[in-house]
Amino acid sequence: MQPYTISPAQAETRQLKKSSTFVAMTMLAMMFVDFLLTAASQFGLLQGVQLWANTHEKLMLVNMMIYVVCLAVPAVAVALIGGYRRNPFASKRVSGGVLGVGVVGGMAISIFANVAASWIMSWLTAFGVPEPEMPDMLQPTLISLALNIVATAVLPALIEEMIFRGYVLGILRPHGDGLAVVLSAVLFALFHGNVLQIPFAFILGLVLGYLMVQTDSIWPAVLLHFSNNLMSVLLNFFGKCFPGQEVVITTVTFVAVAAIGAVVLTVVCRLGYVKTVGNGVSLLTVRERAGKLLFSPAMVLALAALFLTVFSSMGSGL
Repeated sequence: MQPYTISPAQAETRQLKKSSTFVAMTMLAMMFVDFLLTAASQFGLLQGVQLWANTHEKLMLVNMMIYVVCLAVPAVAVALIGGYRRNPFASKRVSGGVLGVGVVGGMAISIFANVAASWIMSWLTAFGVPEPEMPDMLQPTLISLALNIVATAVLPALIEEMIFRGYVLGILRPHGDGLAVVLSAVLFALFHGNVLQIPFAFILGLVLGYLMVQTDSIWPAVLLHFSNNLMSVLLNFFGKCFPGQEVVITTVTFVAVAAIGAVVLTVVCRLGYVKTVGNGVSLLTVRERAGKLLFSPAMVLALAALFLTVFSSMGSGL
């Protein structure tokens, strides 16, 4: 009796399904923890915490703790349970010049993405889709600014990059860098949970993923993510400190950063430093690999839950 063997294509298909399940379980675990905390709050189980958070500073600290518990804890838990032992922050050494170019060029692209996202949102609003309300925890004080920088720039840059570039992109890369960048950007965008952020988050996710695969380091993506969110916090802060000047401050900042970034991107493109992202060597086509990643049972459930969250945010504004 001959031993049972599988073909290379079958082995690759199994690995695709395994990768898809890991990514999907990471998404589902984060959403499940968020659901549990929301339910606990609605049933009064967190009343003690809510009573303690009776100042702006305490409320900010509680929100930061919830953010870590909802994202970092379940993601790390799924990785440990699933046997994914790779350090999500493991990276090659990157020069200061590469970091600088990545951040400045990425910031320029993020500004254009912001403009595109605003145009898309205005188009959707014209068709009756309400613009979701974005929470604003920033007050015109230095302590509030510091707390918001940690909550909005530092923590998301570290935790979201750990999840979407360290874990998700990392486990998808063996199936092709281009495919990994696009799929991780799609999940990154959907996870933001509302139509206002999805277009911008998708474009930014593509840039962050591109930096990751081109440098084999997560830190350019972390630094760009931090810089983008920091700019948003600072613009909001200065707008509150100088009421009536918000449009001028934002416009001047966007034009300056976009212009500098565009020059940097033009130079590096001319010098041939911008490289295309391939999809690797495989017995399966890109479409087949994408299909197996997107249509595993766990991934279908995760995508359905993510889309439900997005549609719920749209419905809440109706």
